Amino acid sequence: MKTTLAITSVLAMFAVGCGQEMDKSAAESQLQDNAPTRCSIQSRFGGYLTAVGGGGRTYDAIHADATQVRAWETFTLVDSRTGQSNIEYGIRTSSGKYLTAVGGGGRIKDVIHSTATSIGPNERFQLNSLGGGKYTISVSSGRYFIGHAGQIPDVLHSDSTNPKSWEQFRVKCGI
Repeated sequence: MKTTLAITSVLAMFAVGCGQEMDKSAAESQLQDNAPTRCSIQSRFGGYLTAVGGGGRTYDAIHADATQVRAWETFTLVDSRTGQSNIEYGIRTSSGKYLTAVGGGGRIKDVIHSTATSIGPNERFQLNSLGGGKYTISVSSGRYFIGHAGQIPDVLHSDSTNPKSWEQFRVKCGI
């Protein structure tokens, strides 16, 4: 019972942080249904993350300069069902492909691909709430994504071990 309440509380906090209002019974229902959640992810520089071509790329897979949310800027968070207390999500693009942290993270070049068809260890991400709709996004190695303004390709790095303001992203769900 304690585990269910803790997970329900985490889910409710995540939903509220993503701009959704969710009461305890709604959080429990979503937990039981394991419903995917559509979201946009905005870098601290203001640009929205874009899965170039809607996904399916190994080079130049992500940009962060979109000024509005359209199909390519919409991602679906899918519970990877690992049973972790902090849910690990697969991040699915509009074409149905999952983002992959190449090598599990720790990279500044060839950081992310968008070609995976299922959620494996390198397709699992944790969104760590900082409050106010801001999150850090950690990869399987425990490192964090960093958004870099104006860099194409390699707009994201995955080598941070100590998240600061430039590792923060604004996540808005329910779109």
